[in-house]
Amino acid sequence: MASIEQRIEHLFPNRKGKDFRPIVVVASLFAERRGQWLKHADVIRLVNEKFANSTVLKAYKRLSCPLDSLNGHSFIDTESIKKVGRGGPIVRGRLSDAASEKLFSLVQPVYQEPTSCLTWQDRTIIPPLQIGDKYLLPEDIINRRNQKYGEEDTRRLLNKMSNDVPGANKKAVQKMIEKLAEQQGIEFNPETIKVGSEFQEGQFTKDGRIVFPDGDLEHLYFEWKKFHGEDKPYMKADDVLKAHHFGPIPLHQYTFTDVSMRKLATDDNRTAVSAYMNLVDSNQDDARVFVLEDRAMKGDQGAFDELMQVLSSDDSKYARQGAAHSLGLLYDTRAIELLVKAMLRDESIEVRAAAVTTLGGFGYRQEFTMALKDCDSHVREEAAAILGKIGDKRAVEPLKEALKDSEINVQGAAADALGLIGDIRALDSLIPMLDCKNESCRCSAALALGNIVDTRAIQALRKACNDPWLWVCEAAKKGLEELEKKDLTSLRG
Repeated sequence: MASIEQRIEHLFPNRKGKDFRPIVVVASLFAERRGQWLKHADVIRLVNEKFANSTVLKAYKRLSCPLDSLNGHSFIDTESIKKVGRGGPIVRGRLSDAASEKLFSLVQPVYQEPTSCLTWQDRTIIPPLQIGDKYLLPEDIINRRNQKYGEEDTRRLLNKMSNDVPGANKKAVQKMIEKLAEQQGIEFNPETIKVGSEFQEGQFTKDGRIVFPDGDLEHLYFEWKKFHGEDKPYMKADDVLKAHHFGPIPLHQYTFTDVSMRKLATDDNRTAVSAYMNLVDSNQDDARVFVLEDRAMKGDQGAFDELMQVLSSDDSKYARQGAAHSLGLLYDTRAIELLVKAMLRDESIEVRAAAVTTLGGFGYRQEFTMALKDCDSHVREEAAAILGKIGDKRAVEPLKEALKDSEINVQGAAADALGLIGDIRALDSLIPMLDCKNESCRCSAALALGNIVDTRAIQALRKACNDPWLWVCEAAKKGLEELEKKDLTSLRG
């Protein structure tokens, strides 16, 4: 087995010269982020000044050109993004299906740590974080935390971790918490305990019941959680002087440790609370919905009504999203009207998608066809997938229209859904799809045709077995095998 980097090198016949190394580095960034779009500026930022900007742009351009080793396909697919105002369009790219197959599908590569790191404050390096056998990239951690808490809170946390003396600040804040809690008649246990399937750092109890702090005590509690209490440092210095030979003496660089990265990735807004305990009113989204769901599952009508209220008018999109999922678990038809409203009108993409998924459990509804026209491709894709699972033939015509969607993922989901429904009316739209430019869409069409019993499907799949793309050939053969499992003697003629 070979590493991803070694496989990238073998895609290029001429692997010599100073211009080749930047190509491998940029190609590795796209390989690490399969399916993710990267603009020129994104790649320059991720390379972290290892090469000049012009060199990075040259590598970017080289990777977007056809390669003989990829049968004329490019390593990355590129497209232009319209830009308002002066200047031309912005180009963005992502790993092509051809490169993805070559790197990951035909032969299993050895797993390796991603090469890209982020530099923060010009001297602090944030590496990828290993979780189990996978890596979470630093920009993904920071972006998610920015979305959840905002850039200011994330920057404040990074500053605290980079300047924190292990244990010192945490103990000082802990004393303040204990004093304030004592004034309110609350006991504070700073130990990390397991509640359900999760670990919770610190616990408040009053009269033997778990409570959640509010006001100044709540603020201090979250400040306390952000400080470091272990012996391991949040940062370590890298002695760059060992490799220094000429020029001015560089500053020391600091690298966040694994402990720090895990702290940054932690969601402080998640609190596991037993349903048998009481919870002081708070704005903690996950905890509120978790408790309401647990109560409603035990037959508490008031909790069900509160979940409905959360979905309809709560300020937090995370709470509304959780409420949509919880109402699906409760499977109460009284929630349908509200879920339809959330699916079509909620301002949050995540809430609309959650409502689509939940409504799928209640069977086919005409409103799903409206979700297929949502402004966000993720919602449209989810709606197509749900219609396929429901299997109602009334969805055939709307799904045929979805095959014309501007996004490939929606086209593929619509094709998959039509295959699950298996109605012959889909043939006139699926068969032409075998000639489209995108290999992924041709694969989806071939697999879908394998579920539609008709001589036209057999003829189209036989032709697709000669497709120049291996994935499409395999999908066509699999589709024919599926048809052969059925009694098609009368159809073969």
